[in-house]
Amino acid sequence: MMQRYLLPLVHSKKTIDSIFQPGRSRAEREAFLDGTWNNRRWKLLLEVFFSRFTMGRLGRDPAFFDHVEGSVADHVARRIRHAAVDLDPSQNPYLHWILKGTHGRALPMPWRAENFATIRERLDRLDIRLGSLEAFVSTGEKADGFNLSDIFEYMTPATFETVYGEVLGAANPGARLVYWNMMAPRRLPSAFAARMTTRTDLETAGKAADKAFFYSDFVVEELQA
Repeated sequence: MMQRYLLPLVHSKKTIDSIFQPGRSRAEREAFLDGTWNNRRWKLLLEVFFSRFTMGRLGRDPAFFDHVEGSVADHVARRIRHAAVDLDPSQNPYLHWILKGTHGRALPMPWRAENFATIRERLDRLDIRLGSLEAFVSTGEKADGFNLSDIFEYMTPATFETVYGEVLGAANPGARLVYWNMMAPRRLPSAFAARMTTRTDLETAGKAADKAFFYSDFVVEELQA
C-alpha cells in the first residue's frame, strides 16, 4: 500500500530510484537523505501512516502497542536512516522491496544463483514441521538452536520469561537462541542469567551485516554446556 499509493505522493520515481544509486560514500548517502529524502511530506507520511490508529486499522493487533516504547514513526525514521546511511541501500533487497515492490539486483541470499548448489546439497538436513513453538517444546525433543524472529516483543515481560524458560527446557547444552527486537526491548531474563552467555561477538557482527534494518536489536544467547 505504502509504495504503491502513498510514496508517489511524497517522492518522484527519480528520487526513489536515487536512494539505490551504488557507489556512494556514507557522507553522500547522509547528504541525500537529509537534503532530498527527508522533506516535509515524508515526515508527515511517517507520522500518519505509522500512527497507532492507522496501523490498528490496517490490521496490527492493538495489544502489540502495549509493549512498545516511544513513537512508532520515530522508530521507523531511525531505522530508515540506518538502512539509507549506515548500510548501502543499493545492496539491500528488503529496502528495495519496501520502497519499489521488487528486490532489484541485490537478491536475498537464498535466491542468488551462486547459492543454489549449496541449498540443493543440504536439503536432506531440513525437517519441516507445521506447528507452534509451544507444540515443539512440549514434545520432549531437544534442539541445538532456535531462530525466534521477534516473537518475544509481542509478550508481556512475565510471559516472555515463562516462554524463555520453556525454550531452554527444550535446548541442548551449547544451544543458541537468536531473536530480534523491533520496538519492544527483550533480552535475557535475569532468572536465567547464570545459565546463559550473551554472544556479543556474534551480535556485533550480525548487526553490521543485517539488512533487515527495521529491527532495532539482534540478540544471540547461548546455553552454557
